[in-house]
Amino acid sequence: GGWGDAQFFAPTLVGVLHFNGRLEFHTLPSFSLENFLVSFREWDTVSLPTTGLATTGLEFAAVESPQEYLDAVSALKGHIQRGDIYEVNYCTAFTAALPKSCDLRGLWLDFIEKTRAPFSAWLQLGDKQVLSVSPERYLQRTGSRLCSQPIKGTNRTLDGAANEHQQQALRSSVKERAENVMIVDLVRNDLSRVASRGSVRVSELFGVYAFKNVNQMISTVECELREGATNWDVVRATFPMDSMTGAPKVSAMNLADRYEKTARGVYSGAIGYIEPNGDFDFNVVIRSLAVDRTAEVVTCHVGSAITALSDAEEEYRECLLKAESLLGVMDPFQKAPEKS
Repeated sequence: GGWGDAQFFAPTLVGVLHFNGRLEFHTLPSFSLENFLVSFREWDTVSLPTTGLATTGLEFAAVESPQEYLDAVSALKGHIQRGDIYEVNYCTAFTAALPKSCDLRGLWLDFIEKTRAPFSAWLQLGDKQVLSVSPERYLQRTGSRLCSQPIKGTNRTLDGAANEHQQQALRSSVKERAENVMIVDLVRNDLSRVASRGSVRVSELFGVYAFKNVNQMISTVECELREGATNWDVVRATFPMDSMTGAPKVSAMNLADRYEKTARGVYSGAIGYIEPNGDFDFNVVIRSLAVDRTAEVVTCHVGSAITALSDAEEEYRECLLKAESLLGVMDPFQKAPEKS
């Protein structure tokens, strides 16, 4: 709690790093060159920690036991079998006390090195911080083009040629494809509410991409924005993102809220930017640590899609895999839950 529904701000300093290596800065007239140099040097001199979580003193504990997780998934599968929903993203969480000496910025840079996630973000809002190494794009606008890239489907990245087999296993999995296509249909439906007629298209279905620690199945849905539709219309039509809710969307959200043990807060929200011309790009807040300095607690949420084909133990293991790069040593939770 306490994160608020939405926060927007106009930055006094924006840096743009181009693919050719050129770094370009834009500032408000009130922002002095001296302030800029101090801010820039402060970030530039941070060294990466060499021992990761061990140096931070963060010790995570699960908010629910493996058995509680299995029971919740079993109950949700009951709702699916009764026809209440087709799919729901069920999330669990791990929390840790925040030590006074914790080097959060070094930790975030360490996460980036470990994951190479393309939609990483560092957000500081008063006593709250988000350290995100998200691999997922919620929505991008470029001119009149909208692009959404939902992720559904995960397995571990292996070394060398072995990973080709891993990727093929993901690509050919009936369960993972079913999860992915359900979400793609939802995204198509959402975008059609703000798209020009007949412009919604799936430009890539079941694309499998290797990240440093996980393979992900990512689909891309695009459309042309209809004339007169605003950015607020787009957000209203598409948020919260389908990959983090389920189908049908509202029913899935209600059930997730009922069975999840802790509020999601900023998790499964979006962090991004809107340019002066109206173009924007937003991530999905997954693979992230939410820090509350006042409560002195750090929270890491993870989730997975529950469908009729889901095996609760496998879903639990998938959650652990997703949390692994953020939680470090997973010994307390690594043992698979007992069969009930």
